[in-house]
Amino acid sequence: THSFTLFPYTTLFRSISVVNTMGQVVYDKDVDNENETIDMTQYESGVYMLKITTENGIAVKKIMKL
Repeated sequence: THSFTLFPYTTLFRSISVVNTMGQVVYDKDVDNENETIDMTQYESGVYMLKITTENGIAVKKIMKL
């Protein structure tokens, strides 16, 4: 499967976005639940930046789809 699920540990997510290496936002969603599953099957293999916004701030992580 080419999906992953994010689980918050201390705070709830506000929004989640995924940006490709060309700076294009390929996934952007406001969320109000305790976890979020992102299906990456329609995206090309490569490196993406995952941006997670919570009530406590913003975290950016690099992810790779093989």
